[in-house]
Amino acid sequence: MTNTLAELQFVDLYLGPDYCDIKGLKGTGGGRAAVPPELVEQIAKLREHCEEAYLAQGEPEFALVLDKVLFRVTMFPDLSGGHLFVLRRSTAELRSVATLGLPPHVIKVVLDKDAAGAILVAGKMAQGKTSTAGSIVRERTKLYGGISITIEHPVELPLQGVYGDGRIIQVPVVERDGGYREAIRRAMRSGADLMMIGEIRSAEPAEEVALASINGQFIISTIHGGSVVDAIERFQTYCKGLKNGNELMANGLAAVIHQELVEVPNQPHRRLNTSSLVIRDDDGVKTKIREGRISQLEQDVEDQSKRAQFNIQKLVGGRS
Repeated sequence: MTNTLAELQFVDLYLGPDYCDIKGLKGTGGGRAAVPPELVEQIAKLREHCEEAYLAQGEPEFALVLDKVLFRVTMFPDLSGGHLFVLRRSTAELRSVATLGLPPHVIKVVLDKDAAGAILVAGKMAQGKTSTAGSIVRERTKLYGGISITIEHPVELPLQGVYGDGRIIQVPVVERDGGYREAIRRAMRSGADLMMIGEIRSAEPAEEVALASINGQFIISTIHGGSVVDAIERFQTYCKGLKNGNELMANGLAAVIHQELVEVPNQPHRRLNTSSLVIRDDDGVKTKIREGRISQLEQDVEDQSKRAQFNIQKLVGGRS
């Protein structure tokens, strides 16, 4: 018997004006299922919380925390004139940076105390991009203290709080208050030591990230992309409205990480495969970006990967 809604293992909860359906409930085959009778009262209170949050924020997408479990909520108008709220449980998982599958030279960049510029974590949908970005933010905040601010639409990870001598503050983007552009500009004026920007899906956040990245700020964000080069090309497209956009990218991008979760036969968990390109210390890579020769970066991704593998083998061989 489940005592609370937060304990219920499901994927989506459809909360209509006069109904509640569950999808992906553990033990039901993944289809639609009714809410257990013992949770009806909690469902009624949850509907009230959703209505209050929607009215307060005025956003069709927002985050809601229920018994320390974070849900991403999307509102749809209902035919009856009411609201349908679809709640999806956050599956993002915070991990130690050492366990993210990143090569040593990339870990060195993302955990460098004096690092500046933008780190882009790329991948397709549901590949753990937010988990990786959030894990880096948490670890840097714990290591170096200070203030870290996340700008998200909506918030996808329960990060807010104190870590070591540092604090993470999560700020939901509100369109009526200026959207991503205004939220990022406010964060820049806040004196924060680190900023995390939710997924770059349009020109607005991309332009602000590009501009902020050349001002000594450490920024991490996620972006959709099928590869490292694909992600850089997408970022370049979003930044076309900026004067000297390629120059800003060459000077502001520190590294791009691409990741993919791969099914492993006879294993319950997927394996995380990563590829990367460190831009910060590579003048050749910067020149290609500056000149718009993005497709040629495939060779640099491969070269850096080979060097990393060689260094690891050399290190392991030296210990044997």
